[in-house]
Amino acid sequence: MTSNSDIIFSAINDSIENRVLVKQDNKVRGISRRETLKWLSAVSATLTIPLTTPTFAAEQNATKSGLTGSFAPWPTSDIKLIEAEGYGKDPRLVQPDNGPWPLTLTSAEKAKLVRLSDILIPENENFPSASAIGVPEMIDEWVSAPYPRQQRDRSMLIPGLEWLDNEATERFDEFFVDCSASQQLEIVDDIAYSSEETPPELQMPAVFFAELRQLVAGIYYCTPEGTNDLGYTGNVPIVGDYPGPTAEALAHLDKLLDELGLNV
Repeated sequence: MTSNSDIIFSAINDSIENRVLVKQDNKVRGISRRETLKWLSAVSATLTIPLTTPTFAAEQNATKSGLTGSFAPWPTSDIKLIEAEGYGKDPRLVQPDNGPWPLTLTSAEKAKLVRLSDILIPENENFPSASAIGVPEMIDEWVSAPYPRQQRDRSMLIPGLEWLDNEATERFDEFFVDCSASQQLEIVDDIAYSSEETPPELQMPAVFFAELRQLVAGIYYCTPEGTNDLGYTGNVPIVGDYPGPTAEALAHLDKLLDELGLNV
């Protein structure tokens, strides 16, 4: 039985896959701390929706059950927790402070995020890529925030980015960002979805990539460009006098009130 989460993820995945693959470009668009901090609360709400589910993953990974070979081990380096102070009990959401905590990702980590973000959501003729609207900067903001959810994601993201370099070095004798686009996609394809047939060595990398996909999609589809891509218009202001509900809406309301015995 297909769940609501499967349907949601499938719709977003279709939107991602119906794009033209962007050329490799490790440049990061400048975006202010104020912008990324304003996104933080919206993204927190979005990320309560699971963007990977067992049913969907099993379907996507059905052809990958034959994965064999030697893969890089999952890194065991200790990830230091962020000790900075947070917003406090009375945050300034309209005009947030420019940097309530320091950003922590290195330039090498951000370069990998640029490429991974654009693999997940490349540009097409109508919409920009994930990196073009600042998704990597928002991820840096997210994993640098001193809160439990963000620190949990940080503990998966940092080793995952390290694993990508280790795996790329084993396969191609290059760091991940220095590999060709086809080599990068070969690695990503192996960890894109996890199922019972996924080799044990790729289980943690697959979890990492699932969480990264959720971050990238959650951030992208909170932006004006992302909501336009989905066709979501949201609340649109009405110019002039309010015309009132449509006849169809009123008929539906009358029907419900009749059923409840409340129509007078």
